[in-house]
Amino acid sequence: MSVSSGIWTFPQTGIYNIIATFNIFTGSSDDALNQVRMYATDDGSTYANTAMWRSGSIDNNIHASITNNYVIDVDNISNVKFYFDLGSFSQDSYVVGQSDFGTSSVTIIRLGDT
Repeated sequence: MSVSSGIWTFPQTGIYNIIATFNIFTGSSDDALNQVRMYATDDGSTYANTAMWRSGSIDNNIHASITNNYVIDVDNISNVKFYFDLGSFSQDSYVVGQSDFGTSSVTIIRLGDT
């Protein structure tokens, strides 16, 4: 796998399971709902929303960890790509990340041939 400017590409064709966990902090004075969306393309240019992670509450200062997966058929490594997009995040909300231990993560497993 490689990632450049937020676009993920695959090393070889096959069926892949993309598992992502996002640790989200929803601060005070923010939206009640935070979303992370995954967009994928199979033609190299037209991206579609393929998966979504959501967390939230009507209360403020919420910490949540959300996990989802998406299975993708990579039949052409030049054309099949994906990226994550933060939707509905306001000023005080963010995806938590640490350099010294895992808080948010992406795991990609090749399941077999396409």
